[in-house]
Amino acid sequence: MEDEKKDLNQEEIKETKETSQTSKLDKEPVSREEDQDKQEEKKYTDEEVNEIVKRKLAKWEKDKAKAVSEAEKLAKMNEEEKSNYERQKLKDRLAELERKETLHEMAKTARSILADKGIQVEENLLSHLITEDAETTKESVESFAGLFTEAVDKAVIEKLKGKTPKRMESKVKSGWDLVNAKYTRKER
Repeated sequence: MEDEKKDLNQEEIKETKETSQTSKLDKEPVSREEDQDKQEEKKYTDEEVNEIVKRKLAKWEKDKAKAVSEAEKLAKMNEEEKSNYERQKLKDRLAELERKETLHEMAKTARSILADKGIQVEENLLSHLITEDAETTKESVESFAGLFTEAVDKAVIEKLKGKTPKRMESKVKSGWDLVNAKYTRKER
């Protein structure tokens, strides 16, 4: 009976060793990938970290000062002034959102006009073409499309231009010339 227990214990020990070895093998690729990720991760110097912290702190202080001044301003106002001030802030925010929505719609329209003409443009270029006025946007997009097409055509024509190669006479005779010369002599 003790022998059976020893055999069972030895089998359990072997199984544990095998599972631990396979788990080590399973973990190795993960740790290698993690090491690669760590190596690819950007390292910051102390000066860069200090600069980042200073910028974040300055931004936070600016936001905090703005909030404090806003609170002081509201504290000095009476109820009617507060409501008028809040209403004006809401009107300004609404106007800004409407302006952004208009520009977004104009960008969508301009993109579709350009796509119809087979022109793809980057967002930063498109932002220069659009305005809040539909007519002005359409005119600028149409003008851009014409100029763009013309410039592309000129560039293609310029690339296709070239000099025709001159025919060069070779003083070295080719193999066919030598064969022809050999047989023409025999015929004479």
